[in-house]
Amino acid sequence: MTSNLSAEMILSTGHATTPVEKAIGAVKDVLCKPHGSRNVYAVIFRVKHRSSHRPDHLSVMNAVIVAARKSWHEMSKTSVRRRVGSNAEKAQTIRFVDTNGIRFYRGCTSREQFQNSFIPEEGIYLFLSHFHLETVTGLGLEPLPKEVRDLPLVARVGIENEPIEKEHSLEGIDRESPAWRGQFIEQYGGLSAPQVADEVGNAAKNRSAIASRWTNEKKIFGVRFQNQTLYPRFQFKDGEPISAIADILKEMPSSFTGWDLAFFFTSPNTYLDGKLPVDLLKSKPERVVSLAHAFTHPADAF
Repeated sequence: MTSNLSAEMILSTGHATTPVEKAIGAVKDVLCKPHGSRNVYAVIFRVKHRSSHRPDHLSVMNAVIVAARKSWHEMSKTSVRRRVGSNAEKAQTIRFVDTNGIRFYRGCTSREQFQNSFIPEEGIYLFLSHFHLETVTGLGLEPLPKEVRDLPLVARVGIENEPIEKEHSLEGIDRESPAWRGQFIEQYGGLSAPQVADEVGNAAKNRSAIASRWTNEKKIFGVRFQNQTLYPRFQFKDGEPISAIADILKEMPSSFTGWDLAFFFTSPNTYLDGKLPVDLLKSKPERVVSLAHAFTHPADAF
C-alpha cells in the first residue's frame, strides 16, 4: 500500500516533492535499467501521518548525507560487498541484504516482476552508482570498488532526527497492549533468529542456533511477537551483540520478560536527563549500565 506515503526526489538540481508512483519508478529504473539516466541521487518516502511539519531543504540534504555515509560505511566491509555482489546472473526477483539497519536491494529483475518484489517503506533510498566521484570524495568517503559501482544497487536507510507525532510514539500507550508492542517493533525493528544468523554471516544449517546461544549466554534478549521471537535490532553492531547489553542483562531481575526489558530501554529516565537508554547504548553505554544497576539496586544510588 502506498496511499499512506508521500515522496520526494533528490535530483542533481535539488530536492522536490514528487508523486509516489514516480518515485517508485525511479527505484525501478535503477534496479531494472541501470544504464539509464543518472540525474536522480535518491528518493525519500515518508509516512504521511508522522508529522505535519515538512523539513526544509537543508534538513533534507543533511539526512541524505548522513544516510550516504552510513551506506558507504557498510559497503566498506568486505563481507557486505561479497553478499551484495553474489549471484551476478539476472534474477527473477529482487534480492536484498540487511545489515545494521540498512537494506541493500540488488537487481536486476524484469520490470514486470519488480511490482511483486519491491514494497516501498519509509526511508531514504540511495542510488549509490549515481553519486559523482567528486561528491563522494567531498564527503570524505572512499570511492566504491568498480564491481560494486556497476551493480544495479539501491540502499535504504531510515530517516533520523525528524519530528514524530505523539500518536506514533510509544508514550501514552499501555505497554501491555498489542498496540504498544506493535509500535515498538515498527519503531525499533526486530530480527528473527535466521536474520540474526544472516547479520553475522553464519551459514550453519540450524539458522536459530546462534540467536539461541547468545540468549542463553545473556548477550541479547528477545520478545515474543505474533507467534515468533524477535530480537530488537538496537542490540547489534556490525553483526555482533553490543557488549553493554550483556552487562545490562546481568543487572536485571531474573523475573524480567523480554517486554519488560524493551520497556526499560525505551522509557525516558531522569537518571539520564530524560533521555532514552536505547539512545545512549552506542554513544555512552556505561551510563545505561549504571542506570541498570541503580534500577535493580536503588539503595546503591544514594
